[in-house]
Amino acid sequence: DAYVKSEGTEDPSEPAETQEDSSEVPSESDEPTSETVPAPTGVTVGDADTNGEVDILDVITINKAIMGKEALSDGGLFNIDFNHNNKPDADEAMTVLKLIVGIITEEQVYS
Repeated sequence: DAYVKSEGTEDPSEPAETQEDSSEVPSESDEPTSETVPAPTGVTVGDADTNGEVDILDVITINKAIMGKEALSDGGLFNIDFNHNNKPDADEAMTVLKLIVGIITEEQVYS
């Protein structure tokens, strides 16, 4: 059992004062990396509708899938599942939009 000592002296025979920390500390694997990683082979990065082109229709397709209005094909999900959670989300829609307007490159998607 932990206790709080009211006096300023310490007794080495008694347990040390402890304090529970409920904050979550990220592991090393949670930290972002700065290296550039090439896209996996056979992936058309960002092509959610699998028509061979990456355009605003892919962003719309992702958003419809998020809302449950449209299902992505396995290939479409594979092309946009950048965070590997097996479902479309707003971050992936934003990433595809950034690809389209040239803010990021395909290599930066996986880094």
